[in-house]
Amino acid sequence: MRIKYTAILLIVVSTQGKAQTIDYFRVHLGPKIDRYTVTQNDNVRAKLHMDAGAGVYVGKLITEQFYGEIGLVKNDYSAKFEIDVIQPNGTVLTGFGNQLYPTFTTTQLSLAAGYRYPLSKKVTLYGQGGFNVIVNKKLSREGSQTFTEEVRNDQFGIKDEIEVITYSNGFGPGGFVFRGDVGAFIHVGKDLFIDLSLSARSSSLVLNEFDIEYIAESDSQKRGARLSTKGTGFGLYLGIKYRISKESS
Repeated sequence: MRIKYTAILLIVVSTQGKAQTIDYFRVHLGPKIDRYTVTQNDNVRAKLHMDAGAGVYVGKLITEQFYGEIGLVKNDYSAKFEIDVIQPNGTVLTGFGNQLYPTFTTTQLSLAAGYRYPLSKKVTLYGQGGFNVIVNKKLSREGSQTFTEEVRNDQFGIKDEIEVITYSNGFGPGGFVFRGDVGAFIHVGKDLFIDLSLSARSSSLVLNEFDIEYIAESDSQKRGARLSTKGTGFGLYLGIKYRISKESS
């Protein structure tokens, strides 16, 4: 927590006390998709679903085209999964696809360098790369929980009941998330721009994992699976950029 508030303080000091050293600040918010993978069971599949992320940044032009940027990002992670249960006659029933499992929340310090290209007087394209350092993280759910769901196939008149136990989260060794962004600034006012961007992010190490166990009424054998994420995902963001330096665009 101390690192988190220190980072916030540095940004505030930079923008308030030394505004002449900062060319712009921007904020954005938008939907994102994060990928979880499943091991230890081929009948359990992770499902992609929409989440949300947000960030606030300040930037400095190094040349007319190149710039550096620092910011704070709020990213929460959650998982969805579905389970196939094979009936004695070979019919496959699928359940739990709508169950959302909140996993963990993070505050990330973002560091990036980028290149911008003025497409016209109104539109400037940009691309940037860098990494996010996770400065604060917290499990969204601790301890085990049990869920029960009835699954059915009305065409064949078959139904079953699945009981799932989700166990407590565990953090992996990952603490860095590499990122790449492409986007456009659209000039809408004297010093105001609309910011549209697409972001791709991933870590080389596991950030989070959790185990599940399940048992079907038609099958007395308890089975398990492990879900994990490296923070791999995409985000589509909409925000605003405010120009501080008149030489910035």
